[in-house]
Amino acid sequence: MVAAPAGADGAYGMRQRCALGELLLGELDPARSIALTPQGLLTLADFRRRAWAWRSQFGDHPGQRFALYLEDCVEFAAALFGAWHAGKAVWLPADVLPATLAQLQRQVDGFVGEMPGALAAPGAYLPLRKIAFVPLDLNATRLHVFTSGSRGEPVAIEKSLHQLVSEVLALEQCFGAALNTATVYASVSHQHLYGLLFRLLWPLAAGRLITAERLAYPEQIVAALGAQPSVLISSPAQLARIPDALDWTQVSTGLRGVFSSGGPLPGSASDSVSRLWGHLPIEVFGSTETGGIAYRQGGEQPWRPLPGVEWRLDGERLAVRSPFLADDNWYLTQDRAVASAHGFALLGRADQIVKLEERRVSLTAIERHLLKSPELRELRVIALPGQRKRLAAVAVLSSHGQAQLAMLGKRVVVDRLRKLLAEHVDL
Repeated sequence: MVAAPAGADGAYGMRQRCALGELLLGELDPARSIALTPQGLLTLADFRRRAWAWRSQFGDHPGQRFALYLEDCVEFAAALFGAWHAGKAVWLPADVLPATLAQLQRQVDGFVGEMPGALAAPGAYLPLRKIAFVPLDLNATRLHVFTSGSRGEPVAIEKSLHQLVSEVLALEQCFGAALNTATVYASVSHQHLYGLLFRLLWPLAAGRLITAERLAYPEQIVAALGAQPSVLISSPAQLARIPDALDWTQVSTGLRGVFSSGGPLPGSASDSVSRLWGHLPIEVFGSTETGGIAYRQGGEQPWRPLPGVEWRLDGERLAVRSPFLADDNWYLTQDRAVASAHGFALLGRADQIVKLEERRVSLTAIERHLLKSPELRELRVIALPGQRKRLAAVAVLSSHGQAQLAMLGKRVVVDRLRKLLAEHVDL
């Protein structure tokens, strides 16, 4: 079981940790491996060359704001640092749905990565002697990550590199000693704040190997994680589906810890992971707006604040203050909570936002998009109770919808509504 004492700090982290703003300056050992790719280990020297190539590519573009979407975590990291060192602000879309891209076009000057009309990836690498990075300004370097707003429209939340570095330091302080030199694997995307921090920025700052590919299936976890020290950054969606039938012997031998975030982890799933892998998952609670707030290990345990995080209750709603926020003011969340002896317990949301597995979904947004259909007159979307949360819609058809139902049948009408929703919401 991974302990998570506040104030812990691994010796390896103390020796190898560096400021993210100075990662590429050339002061660290260039032969040090920083990433595991399908082609083998990637050294810091190779990463610096790739980031400089991206910096040059961004520098040749007059725009200042770029949307970045790349599945390969290592190439994403090189592009992200290249953009930052070119003085660009970066937007991270959670998906590339048509509605998402349409919204981004109004906010950015260009697309980078796996999107239509994207800036071409750089080609040639420069010799190291021609590379001259300068330190990043932690307050001026900016990132925008998306979350569901109170009205259901995705909202870009601006983060400074200072906020991100503050959270990285808190995570290392809290969990670093237990992880030590573990290689970081992930089943979650780095396009969200949780994956960006846990899968990419934290291990880069602490000197742990990152991995290029996302492990989307249990079979990939078995194949990737062996006897060598490893940590898995995961989610309730995957941990709730870990099959008993696979041979987890090697995974449990090398595993140093499992993290889960994006929604509550069912107690049965937590117990199953502990039985099969020998580690009780560490759940991390937070949001895009606040960053990390608290953690627990075991579904019946109270939520304990991360280092540097203060919390209080405003009625039933949780309010937080931390260095991960843009200022020193208290932030009132939409989460209902009650104080306990050693932290707090969550009671649910005060708004129409639900966590569907690891995705944050607005019921209001789903209703609004579906009501664009001429076949519907009224609609209500609800979250069904149960261990695995599902959504249901109760609809009143318009006269046109009733005619379509009589002529084409229920399946055709439902398929049309699903297609309409798929253009706007990633379910």
